[in-house]
This record gives sequence, C-alpha cells and structure tokens, in this order.
Amino acid sequence: MIDINGTFFIQLVNFLIMVFFLNYFLFKPVLAMVERRNEKMRSLKSDAARNKDKGEKVMGKYENKLTEMRKETSGMLAAARKDGLAEQGKIVGQARKEFTRQIEDAKSEIGRESKKASESLKKHIEEISADIAKTLLGREV
Repeated sequence: MIDINGTFFIQLVNFLIMVFFLNYFLFKPVLAMVERRNEKMRSLKSDAARNKDKGEKVMGKYENKLTEMRKETSGMLAAARKDGLAEQGKIVGQARKEFTRQIEDAKSEIGRESKKASESLKKHIEEISADIAKTLLGREV
C-alpha cells in the first residue's frame, strides 16, 4: 500500500519543479517552434494560392492573345489567298491573251507563206508543165 510520508511531499515538489523546468526549457520552445512552422506553412499556402491565381490570370491573357493572333493570322492568310487567286487569274488571263495573239500571228504568217508559195507555184507551173510535156512527148511544146 502507498504511504503518505515526508518523501511523498519531497517527490511532489521535485515533480513540480521538474514539470516547471520541462515546461520552460522543453515544451514552450518546442510548441513555439511548431507554431512558427505552422505559421510558415500557412504563409506558404497563401503565397501558393496567390501565385496560382496570378498564373491562371496570366494563362488566360496568354490564351486570349493566342486566340486573337490565330484569328488575325487566319484573316491575313485568307486575304493573301484571295490576292494570290486574283493575281493568278490576272496572269492566266494575260497568258491566254498572249497565246491567242501568238496563234493569230502564226495563222496570219501561215496564210502569207501559203499565199507566197501559191504565187510562186503559179509562176513556176508553166515551166514545170512544159518540162513534164517535153519529157513525156520527147519534143518541145
């Protein structure tokens, strides 16, 4: 059984002194360090949340700018295509006109050459006919 005697009070005083010293030198510094760590964690969490919000805003601006640039680029490409097709049509039209002109020139040149050849043949036809008759008949005609 437990006796309450003088040592009990000495042990009780010793225990209270030990609790006081442990509280002062161990528990309070450890609790203060844990509180500082918790405060630092809260601060880091709030900084992370602010940075996340800033990042989302910047990302939204970037995506809007990118969409805007894509629309602008698409418009520029469409205009360039339209201009290119118009230029192509103009060049093809000019080429057709030039080709038609060259064909007409060639036809007129062929006509002139044909007329020259025909006239030349008409001039020589009498000579050739006389030569053929002379050769066939064996005498002058």
